[in-house]
Amino acid sequence: MLREIVKPTNEIYNLRIPHEYINQQVEILVLPFSLTNTMEKQSASMPKRSLAGALNQYANPSLIEREKEIAWQKVAENHK
Repeated sequence: MLREIVKPTNEIYNLRIPHEYINQQVEILVLPFSLTNTMEKQSASMPKRSLAGALNQYANPSLIEREKEIAWQKVAENHK
């Protein structure tokens, strides 16, 4: 991967392509760097949500008790 942060002084900019990318399709993006910083700051300020319990509606209570027993049996089988 190539990432380059530059401050162009002209509308034309020459970019050196790494040898391993020659004859391959590549994607070149040009984004204002300040926009990237703003997005990172917004992401950092967003509240962190936990996924714990998100799939609780799909839980099968009758299998939860057996889960520990089944898991230990599988671990024991794999270490024989």
